[in-house]
Amino acid sequence: MGARGGFLHVAVRNWILVLILGALAGSWFVGDAGGGISQRQIQPVLPGFDASRARSIVLERADLAAVETGGLERTTLTRRTSVETTGDVGAPDVWTIAELHGTAAFADRVDDLLSRIGSMTTLDLVSEEPGSHAGYGLTKAKALQLRVSEQERMGDSPMVDLLIAPAPGRAAYVLAAGDDRVWRIARFTPPSASPRAWFDDSSLMPLPDRGISAIRASGPALEGEPVIVRTYPGGDRYTSATGETLVTQAVLDLFKRLRTLFPTDVVAEKVAGEPLDGEPWFSIEVEPIVGGNDFRIDFARPEESPEGGARFVRAARLQGTITVTVSAATVEKLVESLQRLRE
Repeated sequence: MGARGGFLHVAVRNWILVLILGALAGSWFVGDAGGGISQRQIQPVLPGFDASRARSIVLERADLAAVETGGLERTTLTRRTSVETTGDVGAPDVWTIAELHGTAAFADRVDDLLSRIGSMTTLDLVSEEPGSHAGYGLTKAKALQLRVSEQERMGDSPMVDLLIAPAPGRAAYVLAAGDDRVWRIARFTPPSASPRAWFDDSSLMPLPDRGISAIRASGPALEGEPVIVRTYPGGDRYTSATGETLVTQAVLDLFKRLRTLFPTDVVAEKVAGEPLDGEPWFSIEVEPIVGGNDFRIDFARPEESPEGGARFVRAARLQGTITVTVSAATVEKLVESLQRLRE
């Protein structure tokens, strides 16, 4: 019994030593150089930031090739209320891009950026030394500058003023104006300062197949009488202007071509209600089944890219305020599908 008791005493003492050493190691780990987690509270990098108050976002990056903007690549995003854009109090706000003639920005992309800014925390402090900023790429010559304001025009004191540079592991280094501390933000890729990165390139055809009541297409590209397609409830019967039943697959192919009218660029501003300059190559008028007004899309003739790129077609909605480009190949396939309905 004595030997057994001595063994138990040694075992208990060893376990106590293990626990003490573990506690010491843990306290050293969380309290290491730089004032570790145990010595500072984890909190938002931008306490009090409220994305719903954001009215204007400016993203800038030095770019010597951007002569027109003074050596800066810049995107200016402005929130327009539903009353300003549509007059409908219940409609969602719209973010627009000043550098692309006030065209709509991709709303989800803007919302994601604001959400990411608000969720940044002080978990990973990498430096507190002002002299270290350049080593992390956090200078105006290299980093992206991001400013968010509550006002439509940027004032002297925006809500957010950050320098953002890429960090290893799909992360970013962030430096807030007036603060010497550099934070590493995980799962945060520095946003683009190119206006086209924020452009909402949704299809010019906003309606689903079953939301279309009728389509009328006309113009020199079709070489003949207008092509008219009428649909019936259920989407299982389509007729021409004379009441002749059309081949269902041919109509579905037309709908498919309409859905692929994705704009590739914004080239000009226009007045709502005015057609494209000159006679359109052809136009498509669409009548919705329920709600909304009829709308028309005008297409110009195909053009060669001045830079030797892919051919394109200028297109615009009659009631829209911008002229965009669409792939010429896409538009030519649309013309073919319209002509096929005459066969």
